[in-house]
Formats: sequence, structure tokens, C-alpha cells
Amino acid sequence: MEAYKLHPLVLVNVSDHYTRYKAQCAAGEEPPRVLGCLLGMQEGNREVEICNSFEVKYAVVDGVPVFDAEYLGQTLERCASRVPASRCPATPRARANEP
Repeated sequence: MEAYKLHPLVLVNVSDHYTRYKAQCAAGEEPPRVLGCLLGMQEGNREVEICNSFEVKYAVVDGVPVFDAEYLGQTLERCASRVPASRCPATPRARANEP
């Protein structure tokens, strides 16, 4: 990859989500794990542009997070209808309490 572009909206989404979850926790309580989806565009092998993100509902089954496929599909469809070139080039995982 020669270039990665990360729109400020993605940073705001992640920061806002972490802040809301942290504020809802009791003192000393660890926020729940957060999984999400990044949306963007890729041009060949040269450039990836991440322009939006959203959290994904999930359940833990035998210690492994399992995405709510219906919710994920509906949300991806809704996003694609607004920005047709946008797709999900990556599905990262992060803990709410990790930097």
C-alpha cells in the first residue's frame, strides 16, 4: 500500500463510542468489548480510504465473538445505498479499554 487515508469522522465515531461506554461504567469497572466495521474504498493496491465506521452487535459463543449477521447486512446495505462505492475493506476488533 502506498497511501492510507483516514477521515476524521472515523476517529470521532470511535472516540465517541469509547467515551459513552466509559461514562456508563461504574468506577473501576471495565467497559465491554467493542467490535466494529470500517467502511471505505480501495483503489487497486495503492490506496485505501476509510471514510466511515459503525459498531456491530455481537454475542459471545464459547468465548468467541459472533456477529449479528442480519444487523451487519442491513447496516452495510444502508451504507451502500448512501455511498455506492463504499464497502467493508476490513473488520477490526478492539477492546473499549485499550488505547
